[in-house]
Amino acid sequence: MKCPWLAALTVALAFPAHSGTTDVVTELSHRTGMSVTELNSLLSHCESTQLSMNTCAFRDLVAAEIKMNQLLQALSSRLDQADRQALAKEQANWSSHEKAKCNMLTDRDVGQGSMRPLVYGSCMSAATQERKIGRASCRE
Repeated sequence: MKCPWLAALTVALAFPAHSGTTDVVTELSHRTGMSVTELNSLLSHCESTQLSMNTCAFRDLVAAEIKMNQLLQALSSRLDQADRQALAKEQANWSSHEKAKCNMLTDRDVGQGSMRPLVYGSCMSAATQERKIGRASCRE
């Protein structure tokens, strides 16, 4: 059986990193416990301090995750139960693999220093934006 949804999934998640900025900053606030005002201050000067650089990298990752989750939810709502389960399994496998890969690359490149959040966030953001779903999730 061919996957009628495969064409929609093989498109890369290319989009502006700051789309839906308000939602992204609100989500950043929830994840970090920082106020929206403090985050906006850091995000307005991404190259001024290491904290600003780390925060901006995290913002880009959160934006990519929000977009990916919206696309996956929209797609999932059009699938039957078996295909939803296959998609969820593939997504979990992809996430686990990319986190391990980005952790390994970050450890190799910068170790545990202050640049770690920047490098890891940038790696995960790029991986998420390039996310493609493959034929592994299709039942033949």
